[in-house]
Amino acid sequence: MLKEENGEEEWRFTGFYGSPYVNNKSCSWNLLRKLGQYKNHPWLVSGDFNEIMYSFEKSGGILREESRMEAFREALEECQLEDLGYSGVWFTWERGNLSETNIRERFDRGVVNDKWRQLFPTGNIQHLPHSMSYHYPLLLNTKSGNNYVGNPKFKFKAWWIMEETLEKEIKASWESISGTIVEKLERLQVDLKVWVRSIKKGREGLKNKLTKELDMLMAQKRTDETMAKIANTKVYLNMEIDKDKVYWEQRARANWLKVRGKNSAFFHRLGRRSAGRCYHFGAREATSCGRHTDTSRGERPRHAAATRGG
Repeated sequence: MLKEENGEEEWRFTGFYGSPYVNNKSCSWNLLRKLGQYKNHPWLVSGDFNEIMYSFEKSGGILREESRMEAFREALEECQLEDLGYSGVWFTWERGNLSETNIRERFDRGVVNDKWRQLFPTGNIQHLPHSMSYHYPLLLNTKSGNNYVGNPKFKFKAWWIMEETLEKEIKASWESISGTIVEKLERLQVDLKVWVRSIKKGREGLKNKLTKELDMLMAQKRTDETMAKIANTKVYLNMEIDKDKVYWEQRARANWLKVRGKNSAFFHRLGRRSAGRCYHFGAREATSCGRHTDTSRGERPRHAAATRGG
C-alpha cells in the first residue's frame, strides 16, 4: 500500500510479470484474477505482462494469435482494470538490429481500476529511452499534466485537412496492420496523434523561416526570378497562416456550442464561417463543411473517421 505526501487515501500497487511461455499464460491471468478479488482500494498494476492487447501493438515477426490477446483483455476486464495510457514511443520492447529482423511490442504497461483514476485523474506513464535492455523503463507520474495516448477522447481537427501529408499518413497507418476495423481505427488514432505532434513542432519554425525569406526577397531588386520567389513564398506563408486561422475558428465554434445560450455575436460569426468553409483534400475536393467537422458533437469527416469513441 502506498500513500501520497499530504494525501489521505492509500492506494495499492502491484508489480506484475507475466509468463513469457504460451502454456503458462493462463496461470498468469488466473494470478491476476486472484489479486483482483480485493477491490477496496485504488489499484495500479504495472510491469511486463509479456503480452499485447491488440495486434497493432506489435511490429515485425509473426502475427499474434487473437485468442491470446483476447485472454489478456478478458483478464483485465474481469479485474475491472483498464489501460492507463502512456506518453513516449508506442512500444516498450524491441529486439533485432536489422530491419528484416526487428520486432517491437508493447509488453510493458500500467493498468488501473476506476478508483485509482478518480484519485489521480492526470496520472500518466511515460516510456523512457534505454540503452542497456530490450525493455523501455516505465516512469509513473501521479500528477502529470502531459498529454498521453490512450483513453482521452480523440478529436479530428479541421486544419489537418490542409496538411499535404494527411492522406499519406492515414493510408500508411491503415495498411500497417491486418486487424479488425476497430483495431485499425485505434492504431490510426495513435498514429495521427504522433503525426500531429510532429507537425505542430515544425509549424512555428516554418512560419518564422518563410517570414524571414519574404522579408529578404522584398528588399531585393525585382526580376522575374525574384518575383516568382516572392509569389511562391507568399503562397506557402499564407497556407501556414490559414491553418492557424482554421484552428482558432474551430476552437471558437466549439466554445460557442458550449455557451450557445449567451448568443455572442462574435462566436456566431465564426461559427457561420466555419460551417460554410470547404477544403481541398489532395487533388480531390472534400466537402468537409462545418456541420461534418463539429468535433464537440463527436462528428468527423467521413474520410478520416478515426475514433474509438473515447
